[in-house]
Amino acid sequence: MTHELRQMGMNQNASEKLLGIFRENLCQFEGGIFLENVKDSKAHLKHLQENILLDILKEKFHISNVYDGIDMIMNRLRNKRVLVILDDVDHEDQIDNLAGAHDWFGLGSRIIITARDKHSLRVDATYEVSLLNENEAIWLLSMNAFKMNHPTEGYEELSNEVVHYAAGLPLALKVLGRFLFGRDMMEWRSTVDRLKEIPETEILKKLRISFDGLEDIEKEIFLDIACFFSKKNKDSVIRILDSFDFHAKIGINVLIEKCLIIDSNDRLEMHDLIRDMGRYIVREGHCQDPEKWSRLWRLENVRNVLAENKEPKEVEGIVLHLHVLGKVNANTEAFKKMNKQFKKMNKLRLLMVSGVDLSGDIEYLPNTLRWLQWQIPFKIFAKKF
Repeated sequence: MTHELRQMGMNQNASEKLLGIFRENLCQFEGGIFLENVKDSKAHLKHLQENILLDILKEKFHISNVYDGIDMIMNRLRNKRVLVILDDVDHEDQIDNLAGAHDWFGLGSRIIITARDKHSLRVDATYEVSLLNENEAIWLLSMNAFKMNHPTEGYEELSNEVVHYAAGLPLALKVLGRFLFGRDMMEWRSTVDRLKEIPETEILKKLRISFDGLEDIEKEIFLDIACFFSKKNKDSVIRILDSFDFHAKIGINVLIEKCLIIDSNDRLEMHDLIRDMGRYIVREGHCQDPEKWSRLWRLENVRNVLAENKEPKEVEGIVLHLHVLGKVNANTEAFKKMNKQFKKMNKLRLLMVSGVDLSGDIEYLPNTLRWLQWQIPFKIFAKKF
């Protein structure tokens, strides 16, 4: 019986590991193929079918359509013990037309398929790729930054800081290791300090692949979670998001299936770099102009947008959690000037503030506002809502 193992996860090192496994074990089979980046392949599926037959049988075939290709694979390979790896698929059609069933291949064959999306897998067994532990992370960083399996003497502390930033994500460790290769300690220190404020763009762009594959409403849910709701209770987040008609339950499940968020004991969690990727998307093209962001989550940015004569027409959500209780008088001229900025926010749907004791009245809140939450103490009565 052919055994299928489907592998899913966001571990960018998985493809290289699988290629190593393929090369080490190919000799145990009558033939095999490693099809890399199936979802990004510009070739039609029938050409990928031709590649499977060519690599395994060492014979070139012309396939007129995918249905003929399925028949040809079944007829030619059903008695052969083969190793087939389909790397990074993103649609069931790819699996159905390239390795659709056990009886396509001979007894003892192994079919391994990697995917970012659990939903695309109908499988015998799944293996979710885990993040690297600290020792594995130090090793991977060192192999890329120092070309050996441990940090150069004197670089241990800096290496630990990079590993802490990457939080076990192989992609980040490889990109940063290659960037830091051959650089001196001052350059390492400058890079580490910069990462605390500005995430590495190359890493974020590669992580963005999964985001770009989402439907529009799923993108909105993802960005809200990345900016506002990471580590929050799932049911509470669903209740808030449903007030915007986001159909959040199915949307969150899609994000979980695509490994963009994790449901950890009913709390929505997100890898720090995935969160940073979402916030990067919100700021993209307007890093110094927060009034053009769709979401605001830092006090300094909110203060900047409200205090100056900006045009915050793109702002959809503001969430502030102040750790030190502040007192604000809404009747002062300074606050009234800031409050007028809300009139310009004709897309604002979400306003959540905690840690502010507000006395007086807020005169202006936009009609688009769907969710207003001002945690205790709460003394707001909007005159115009």
